[in-house]
Amino acid sequence: MRKFTVVPAFLAATLIAAVALAASDKVVTNFVSQASSGVTGQATLNGLPQGGGTVIHGKLAGLEPNVEYVSQAFTEAGCATGTPTVIEHFRSNANGMGIFNAKIATNLPDIKSISVQLGSDQSLKACAPVNQ
Repeated sequence: MRKFTVVPAFLAATLIAAVALAASDKVVTNFVSQASSGVTGQATLNGLPQGGGTVIHGKLAGLEPNVEYVSQAFTEAGCATGTPTVIEHFRSNANGMGIFNAKIATNLPDIKSISVQLGSDQSLKACAPVNQ
């Protein structure tokens, strides 16, 4: 009879581990305005299986209207150190909002922060810490 009580406990532990692993493949983070820029927003990062990179969706507000921006992923926290990878160049709309969607080769565990920078001079407007 004890064989049967061990099997359900093992299956439950396996299911919990699988759910925890699947949950770590998605991270949602908030952008923090830098240098009083007023830029805010959110990024959703979805890690792809087997080291296939990361899909990143960003939604921003408080941007200068009709201006070119760039978003980058960094291997260190703080949006200023580590190896940067360009996520996407995008233009804000007339209301100062911006959206970007991109897939990058960098795997989710290697991304520690995401920036929003002005396209013309690369000045940092917002930074999102990626806590996993």
